[in-house]
Amino acid sequence: MSRHRIWLGTLTLGAILAVTVAVPRLLSPTPTNAAVTIPANGIYLALDCDVVAAGIQDACPSPANGLTIDVDVYVGVPPLPCTPGVSPCYASANVSAINLHVVTNDDTKITALPPAVGVAANNSNPDFADPVGAWSCSPPAPDYDDLNADFLGDGGATVGNTGYDASMLVCFVGDASSPGPSVTPGNVVKLATVRYSVLAQGTTTLALANAGIGDIDGNEIGSCNPVSGVAAVCSGATIGAAAPTPTPVTPTSTPVTPTSTP
Repeated sequence: MSRHRIWLGTLTLGAILAVTVAVPRLLSPTPTNAAVTIPANGIYLALDCDVVAAGIQDACPSPANGLTIDVDVYVGVPPLPCTPGVSPCYASANVSAINLHVVTNDDTKITALPPAVGVAANNSNPDFADPVGAWSCSPPAPDYDDLNADFLGDGGATVGNTGYDASMLVCFVGDASSPGPSVTPGNVVKLATVRYSVLAQGTTTLALANAGIGDIDGNEIGSCNPVSGVAAVCSGATIGAAAPTPTPVTPTSTPVTPTSTP
């Protein structure tokens, strides 16, 4: 994988969202969350729609209209033991190149915020997390709504991404002596934050598309929607969906038979 490569996806928005819904929830970066399903090998990328709560949250209520919401992007390596399969087992996955879009399915409910004028590329929207390494996020510069992306499958005939936002981030390490972070089994690294404004209440689905991760030697270590070479598991998020409510447990009492003491 070239550090400057941009994956050109061919999936439509509907196909991307269908794939995302089919992917199981992924590993939390903390051990305090309930049991979750993670891939058996390779790497995974996940969207976290509640950046305050511990762990990776994929279903979050919507803030009030006019407020903002941040969505974090993580990359992780499944914990050991690893089962080799479609993708390899990584004892350590170096992350020195990233390429991704975060795509919403309804820009009438939430919309990606344009960055402040003159802001540096690594502080734009998406906002690069600045992990260790000599990173550059331009060219191409981050784009809060990439109008060149065609996730409607109409060959770009629909100008302005009508109906959805596609936030793009491409960052890479240009100095081999200062590589990006290495992710070890059972751990995650935050890659970026995408910021949205809430316009109306309702449910909005977010998905990763044209997503790829490469190492310092220019090798792809994982990609999704579409898969370019090595398959990664990618998980989206839903804003406006209430978190699962625990089932209450009704206590039961067991009658005690009195006994007499002689």
